[in-house]
Amino acid sequence: MVAMIAGGRAAGDGKTTADQQYFFDSKASLSGGVGFPLVQNSVNNGIGPGNQCLALNADGFLSNTPCAPPLFTPEQTWIVGGNGAVTPLPVVTPPTTSATPAPPAKTPTPAPANPSAGLPEKFVLPVPAEKPGPSFDGTATRAAKGAQIRSKANPDLCFDVSDFRSGDFRFNLVPLALKKCNTAIDGQKFDLITKGAHNNIKDGSRTLIVSSQQFTCIDRRGNKNDRNRPGLFACGGRAVGDGETTADQQFFFNSKASLSGGIGFPVANNAVNNGVGPGNTCLTLNADGFVSSTPCAPPLSTPEQTWIVG
Repeated sequence: MVAMIAGGRAAGDGKTTADQQYFFDSKASLSGGVGFPLVQNSVNNGIGPGNQCLALNADGFLSNTPCAPPLFTPEQTWIVGGNGAVTPLPVVTPPTTSATPAPPAKTPTPAPANPSAGLPEKFVLPVPAEKPGPSFDGTATRAAKGAQIRSKANPDLCFDVSDFRSGDFRFNLVPLALKKCNTAIDGQKFDLITKGAHNNIKDGSRTLIVSSQQFTCIDRRGNKNDRNRPGLFACGGRAVGDGETTADQQFFFNSKASLSGGIGFPVANNAVNNGVGPGNTCLTLNADGFVSSTPCAPPLSTPEQTWIVG
């Protein structure tokens, strides 16, 4: 269940679609709870068995589950409006007594620190509804594995894709953020793949930048919030993961360059002179906390376009 432009067309020029309509009883009590039976593929105008309703799912998302309106399970019943405020209990003043005061309580021993406290939500690779989905490429040649990619202009900032829920339902289109480097964060670990199932350039002159956590690739147009900026997308360029190779996910790579000294990532698509000189675009540190693609002239990279790997 995701939000989509009303009318069902991505450009916003749609009219009405049953995929976005739900049967509604105008006499029902919204504050008492209502159900949302789907109009699309409904039975008997949304009444009785054979219908589908919005339901609370254990993973923190909504799902469509079988229902028999107007009989809804608690997980299919939704309260509309109200702020859930609770009236506080009155404060009770204890009576005064002449009893001997109790000895002071012992100071509790602080609990040991939780090493995962403050870390992002743990990513669990989902079982794809449509095969094959993202997977680890065991055939690949890697120039780096599980490495952080930090900015030379600001070495405290690293590539970060921990906010995987900001993508779509397949966890594609996750924006490529820049966050404080932390080796305990899995969303800051990446593989540089110079040859593999989704990189058919055999001479090692181009690399994919693959999330070691999610097995998806940095794509020059993969940011859900701005499709002109990079983010994660299924390697190969097809949403379900069955693509082969796309230049949108390839970056020119010099295998002799020092990763720890800093390299640039010129985008292969629409490149000029094999990514050398003016007219190219490179991954760039942006002041808003996300990576962007800006004009560059490799091998001359600005500090904002230079990235330390490892």
